[in-house]
Amino acid sequence: MAQRPILSEVIKRLNPVVHGFVNYCSIANCKRVLNILARWLRRRLRAVQLRLWKSPPFKFIKMTHGGTPYPT
Repeated sequence: MAQRPILSEVIKRLNPVVHGFVNYCSIANCKRVLNILARWLRRRLRAVQLRLWKSPPFKFIKMTHGGTPYPT
């Protein structure tokens, strides 16, 4: 079974790619394309985060952090 990526690792790997794309597109002044890319990236990162929360350890941590009492 494949190991799920940690969100911070995904962001670290995407950061140079996004910076390069922004620098490339800044020459052409394409604000609309960058806005579409930003929306798409936020949606995909949110999907990764939700996938991580589905695993039992993360779900337990997030529930207890939010103030939900431990089920007895």
